[in-house]
Amino acid sequence: DKDGELGKVEAAVIGSPSDALEMNGRPYTPNFLVSFLRYLDMKEQIDFGDVDSYVEVGPGAGLFAEVIAKVRPNLKIFLIDIPPQLYVLQQVLQGIFGNQVATYDQIKSDPSILKRNDHRIFALAPWQIDLIDRDSVGLAHNSGFSEMRKDTVEGYLSYFTKWRAKYIYICALDTKKTPLSIMTDDYDGLLPNHTLQSRVATRSPDALGPLDTTGKKIDVRPASDICFGLTSNSQ
Repeated sequence: DKDGELGKVEAAVIGSPSDALEMNGRPYTPNFLVSFLRYLDMKEQIDFGDVDSYVEVGPGAGLFAEVIAKVRPNLKIFLIDIPPQLYVLQQVLQGIFGNQVATYDQIKSDPSILKRNDHRIFALAPWQIDLIDRDSVGLAHNSGFSEMRKDTVEGYLSYFTKWRAKYIYICALDTKKTPLSIMTDDYDGLLPNHTLQSRVATRSPDALGPLDTTGKKIDVRPASDICFGLTSNSQ
């Protein structure tokens, strides 16, 4: 954290989580710190001074979205997930950011709010993705494409291409989870306007997985974080 950004933000500790801790008078949780470390990894490849918008597919409960919204308050943030997770996401982020968050129902009622400055964080369902009518996105991110069918992932990647995302950051599995899923090596051929900038192994093939309730080791697959940049002739 060369820029000292962690000391300028803190985790939301709504509900007094049992794993909350304090550093230099600020509250944090382990999940917040792990997400902040991912942000630092991104900074190794991404010039955030050139990023004005952020799209995440499958943000879950918004753990990383909370971090990036706090360390980069200038970003417009678009979060895409399916119900019921979408509604959990909205509740969590509204508890943290209040009326900065535009919900699925608000966007459904008035799609024009996506282009106004009344809100900064937008929670959308996949069938609303066409409402993100942008000719440029700063950063597109996903941590769960390996859970989806490859053809579903290709659909999302086509939007990353359409939006001319300056950067694409994906946390990927190096082997297929199912015969129909996607793996790290597939992405390079699916993003014709982007160049692979980095591939960093985040979990080795011999990583020790956790144990299940019977004491048997759970399968842990090798994984990598990959970052793509928009090629100069596509900008």
